[in-house]
Amino acid sequence: MDTTVLIPAWNAEAYIERALGSIHEDVAVLLIDDFSSDRTVERAQSVGLKKLRILRPSRKECLGLVRQTALDAVETPYAVWLDADDAFLPGRIGRMIAPLRAGFAEFVSDSPELVDGASGRFIRDLPIPDFISEDRDKVRLFERNWLPGIAHVAFRTEIGRQIGYDTKLHGGDDSDFVWRAIAAGAKFEFIHQKGYRMYAYAGSDSRNVEKQRAMVARALKKHRYGDVKNLYLRNGFSEQVTLWGLCSMALFRGEMDEASKFLKLLEPNARKTLEVLEPAGPYPVLEAWRFS
Repeated sequence: MDTTVLIPAWNAEAYIERALGSIHEDVAVLLIDDFSSDRTVERAQSVGLKKLRILRPSRKECLGLVRQTALDAVETPYAVWLDADDAFLPGRIGRMIAPLRAGFAEFVSDSPELVDGASGRFIRDLPIPDFISEDRDKVRLFERNWLPGIAHVAFRTEIGRQIGYDTKLHGGDDSDFVWRAIAAGAKFEFIHQKGYRMYAYAGSDSRNVEKQRAMVARALKKHRYGDVKNLYLRNGFSEQVTLWGLCSMALFRGEMDEASKFLKLLEPNARKTLEVLEPAGPYPVLEAWRFS
């Protein structure tokens, strides 16, 4: 046993048994109960997992603190996240941990499917885009979050602890963790096979778009444009692709003046070329059309 499944939970009595029941491998399970007022803990214990530990954060504050509490308590070399209202698909843990064991990667992400929480009806697959496939592509996440399951990564515990979670973030904490891992040079593996079932609920905090945008902007502002530019260039991306990436980053940070500066740098080449910079990329269109 070398892996721990980490589950942050708050008032999850309606679905915690489903989450725990989707774990079939021989792993440790660490449930961080964020001071639930319902029977989350009792329902979790009723599943009968022998290697289940239940902890609480030092105080009721935010999801970043819950995640850091879990990270501090891991006793295995590898860990993987599971939200209390979601579930693993068969074989996921083995697929996610294999690149970590082999030393190919320090962080691993895969593709989820989206299911309606109320009815259990399949909604759609949420694939990782094809242009996010190699380790070098991780820098593209600074443009926007291209990973539909960014909160559910697997990672080497040692590296995860070096990165740590921002204990003041409630929303955007998962993206912040991954962005800082990328900036620190961690190696990534992307698995395009589905491994995670994500349930959508009307009252989910992740649907508070205004709040999520504010938290994401705060997390992105930890990274200087010059540092991100260097990451793009070191990973072999052209100056033009890099500037488009920085422009998108500025928009998500809410810094319109900075976005305009990047557009001005792009303008001389973008307006006059009929080239498609990335035929298999996020915007496979003519540069002149894209700029207009």
